[in-house]
This record gives sequence, C-alpha cells and structure tokens, in this order.
Amino acid sequence: ERGLRQVEHESSVDPIMYAYFTMARLAMADGDVELTINTLKAGEQFGVLKNLPRLVYVLSSERALLHLRRGEIEAADAVIQARGIQSNQKSELAGLLGEKVQWLEARRSMALGDMAAALPHLKQLSRHAESHGQRRKLIELETLRAIALKGNGQDNDAMRVIKHALYMAAEEGLIRVFIDEGPAVEEVLRAYWDNRKTAWAAGSEKSAVDMLLLRIVDELGMGEPRKHVLIDQSMMVERLTKRELDILRHMESGLPNKRLSEVLFIAEGTLKWHLHNIYAKLSVRNRSGAIAKARQLSLIG
Repeated sequence: ERGLRQVEHESSVDPIMYAYFTMARLAMADGDVELTINTLKAGEQFGVLKNLPRLVYVLSSERALLHLRRGEIEAADAVIQARGIQSNQKSELAGLLGEKVQWLEARRSMALGDMAAALPHLKQLSRHAESHGQRRKLIELETLRAIALKGNGQDNDAMRVIKHALYMAAEEGLIRVFIDEGPAVEEVLRAYWDNRKTAWAAGSEKSAVDMLLLRIVDELGMGEPRKHVLIDQSMMVERLTKRELDILRHMESGLPNKRLSEVLFIAEGTLKWHLHNIYAKLSVRNRSGAIAKARQLSLIG
C-alpha cells in the first residue's frame, strides 16, 4: 500500500493504473473478491479526484467485467451506467472504450446465456490481441471463445480453440486465466480432458499442455488426476521470473523485508509486490510456505 501511495504522485496515469491493477489481481489470486472490487473502486475514486478519466473508465470497466464473470448482471449494469462507459464512446476516450465495451458486451451476453451473441465480439477481440502480441489477453479470449462455442453447440470448434488456449498457456506458464473463470470453463475443459484420457489410454505420451491441463483440473476440483497419472512437479507452479527466483534464494537467509530489499537494491514496496506474486504463483501464504514449496520443487537448494 505504501508503494501505491508513492505511485499516486506520478504525473503519468499508466503507473497508477498498473499499480491498482496489480493490487486487484493479487487480491483476486487470494480469492478475496470483496477486496478486489474495493481496490478497483478506490482507483476509480482517485481518478475522479485527480480528473483522470482514462483511469476511471478502465478500472470501472474491469469492475463491471468482474461482476459479469460472477453472473452479477445488475451490479455490472449499475457500474456501466454510473460511470457512463457506453455513453462516453463518442468522447476522446472512444478508442479505448470501444475495446472495453466489446469485452463488456461479450461477457454480458455470456452471463445471459446468449453464446451466439458473444462469439462475434470475442473473435474480433482475439484478432486484435493476436495482432498486437497480447498473449495473456489472447489466452483469456480464446478460453472465453471455447466456452461460448461449447455453449452454442459447436463442440469441435470448442475443442480446437481450448487446445490453442492451453498450448499458449503452457508456453507462458500460466494457469490463473483458467482458474479465474471457475465453473464456467469446466464443461469445455472436461470434454477436452476426456479426449486426452482416451489418447493416453491408447499410449499417447503426456505433453507439457497435458501437464498444464492436469494442474488446472486439479485446481478446479474437477477430478482426481493425481491418483491416475504422475504430474510433472515443474508444471505445478506458474513460471517464476528470474527476479522472483533470485528473491526466493535470498529469502532463505531469513532477513527481514527492509534488509532484504537493501541487499537486492530495490525499494521495500517493490519487494513486497514481488513477494505477493511469488506467493500467488506457488499457492502459499507466507515466506516459510514459499521456501518449503520452492525446495519441494527444487527451485532452490
């Protein structure tokens, strides 16, 4: 939070936006939806106070999207109306809001069960993300497309698209995109998982994509894959950056945060941000848990 207060003094809106996004995502990774929503609200209020319309509209759009992901259509509509997200499409923020509105339209259609209406929006957004090299966003969009295709009775297309999403996610070492979708993604994943189990039974070897699939299935509580297959432990965590691995190794020293940040030549607030990311990726809640998990996975000595 101290780091957030420092960032709020920045003259550019981008660092402020990134800081609020990071805080919100960390809260979401911890399963604290209320804190996620309150963090986004706080960012919106700061944007209103400082006359930063882009910050207000981006964070409020994210809050509305979160409500729609949870099926809370009335709450999402209230945010959209209160912040004037759709009515401001003719303003100087039209380019930015155009994409956000498409996201909202797609999510809203899916929340209403109208998968056919969501598909054109998702396809256009996917093309845009791919052309701009936005891999994480593309993985999320392809996952949503697979859900919508399955819900629209287009099973073969759904299998093709979810395979593509899983392939990209395996390359990036990401699972959070799938976990965040919760029960909505289970039907399409279960269908793909059933296909892969048939292939494994026929002698097909398990790929990195398969290992990622098993981790997601396990995290979502969809089955008990560990009783039937051996999961590669290196696939049990989202990929840690070189900086995060360096911090993990230094954590073994037992130094307090202030001293550790000095050794690493970074601000204490930056260290705390890295620690939150490490804890989320390792699915632990504190230092001792992180060190134990890292040793178990042979990430540190």
